[in-house]
Amino acid sequence: MAYILPRAVIVLIAWGTTCLIMNTFTNIAPLVFYVAGGVWSLVGLVCFGYMHSLREDADSQLAPVPVRVQTSAE
Repeated sequence: MAYILPRAVIVLIAWGTTCLIMNTFTNIAPLVFYVAGGVWSLVGLVCFGYMHSLREDADSQLAPVPVRVQTSAE
């Protein structure tokens, strides 16, 4: 939860900023605000899902283990 919560707040702030800008400078129907919120939510899910998969990939990779190679002497 500590991983998702700050990013969810960022998405909500971005959506609120979009709504504030649209409401201040234009006179648009409320449906546009709902669509903007849906788009920001979708972007947040895709972005955070990708970041989560990158983190899992990085955690799953093991550090290379040095292997000593011995050759037979003739």
